[in-house]
Amino acid sequence: MKCKICLMAVLMLTANLYAGDKGWKTLQYAGYKPGDYHLKKGVEYLETRLYKTNADYSRIIDKNYEVTNRMYRKPLSSFDRETVRRFHRIGPNLKLAKETDIHKSSYRNGPIWEKNAPMISTIGGAFFINDKGEVGRMNTIDDLIAYLGDIDTPAELQLVLMFRGHNFCKRYRKTKNGYDVQCEDDRSFGSGDQTCGIYAYRVFVSKRGKVTVKTKERLIKKVECAVLTP
Repeated sequence: MKCKICLMAVLMLTANLYAGDKGWKTLQYAGYKPGDYHLKKGVEYLETRLYKTNADYSRIIDKNYEVTNRMYRKPLSSFDRETVRRFHRIGPNLKLAKETDIHKSSYRNGPIWEKNAPMISTIGGAFFINDKGEVGRMNTIDDLIAYLGDIDTPAELQLVLMFRGHNFCKRYRKTKNGYDVQCEDDRSFGSGDQTCGIYAYRVFVSKRGKVTVKTKERLIKKVECAVLTP
């Protein structure tokens, strides 16, 4: 009898500990397959790329680009040779570099303390093939997300969060209108009087890919502030 009472107490304690976790699932940071994305009707293949450019994004300095994401109904190898050739040749429209927000960054090609090291920039873009064999390109996050249709898979959710600047989201649960997501932000370098540490917050992602912050950040773990040294 005593054993039964003890067992019931343990089960009740466990239930209370995880009562707030109902419906939450772990969100992978990477490892998704191309078929884990549901492209909108008429889109057969889509990929995002990074290109190296000069400092002001006016000229590509390396024709070899990096593919950062692949999403498709059928693989690139299934298209005819001419379509694949045209797809490989299409690049970002640098005339729209100011409006591009899929990715833009600049860095010095050398140690960070080397002031005379040349500046190199990278710019991102999204490229697709439709069901008519036509190829096209996009330069904004809004356009890219629109080509995913409704955001209804964990892979699409992770992609939206990443492009919207929420890079460390760990758990999610699906709701009637989208996704509730638990995220974290690493503030190892601090900011003003802010304590260095890991901050937690929650966001809501709608089916159309709009991200809304639901809660204020709260410190969950203090860390020693990092310092950059030459």
